[in-house]
Amino acid sequence: MINTWGKEEITKLNYEFRQDGIYDKKTSKKLKLKFLEYNQGLSMNFGFSRHNINIDFEKKIMKGCINKNMANKDIEIVFELLEKYHIYQLNSGKYWKKLTYHSSSYFDGYEWSLYLVFERDKYLRIFNGNDYPDIFTHLAQEIIDLTGKDILNVNSIDEKDFKLYKKYGDEILNE
Repeated sequence: MINTWGKEEITKLNYEFRQDGIYDKKTSKKLKLKFLEYNQGLSMNFGFSRHNINIDFEKKIMKGCINKNMANKDIEIVFELLEKYHIYQLNSGKYWKKLTYHSSSYFDGYEWSLYLVFERDKYLRIFNGNDYPDIFTHLAQEIIDLTGKDILNVNSIDEKDFKLYKKYGDEILNE
């Protein structure tokens, strides 16, 4: 997990969350994304998960369930996915209809977190336990198609929930 000590968390107070990135409200400047970290694991498992990925965009290195030096095209694909699936905006209630309308009250599922670290040590954390944003299965399937690996562990989602994610995700992506 990324050490957030001394880093500034990005909030709506000073930043605007757009589909293509995070913008400083004072300067209207888009923040440069430097690092991405995704982790997922069983909520009652305090060990390391095999479902993790770290991308250092400056060093062009991917580590975790896929280890590789990234070409410019690889980085371009990651940024396209971040934008296509509205990742910078996922803390908005708009992306959580499945959770809002079909919530479960169990505590033994999966916890996940996504950290995005930007220039000047600013970060955005998106996370939840036992539920995902509505576009999650769409993104996960595209990553499987690209890599052949279930990095986001979408195969852990039961069929009933999977259909709900598909329904609400389709609504968002077809707006």
